[in-house]
Amino acid sequence: MAAGWCTVLGLTTVGRLVNFFEAGGHSLQLALVQGYLEEHLGRRVPLARLVEFPTVAALAAYLETAGDAAGVPEDGRLTAAGRRMARRAAARAAGGGEGRA
Repeated sequence: MAAGWCTVLGLTTVGRLVNFFEAGGHSLQLALVQGYLEEHLGRRVPLARLVEFPTVAALAAYLETAGDAAGVPEDGRLTAAGRRMARRAAARAAGGGEGRA
């Protein structure tokens, strides 16, 4: 990650606790960092997460605990929500679900 920041910002080194924006970075450069990370880590990190975690240390900690490449936790919440939505859609299609007067 630090190598990506150095490449994009034109720095020789960057400390783990240096804020990307305080080091001279801006949103367009952050998109370049996103591409660098995708290429070198094999996963897409949403720009919102790069803004939320603006230091190498914070981003590394996030990436260690994050779920899939979209940053969605793999704890079953998304799957459970999908099942609820499918049940509701089936109930509506059968004429007895939500949204009917």
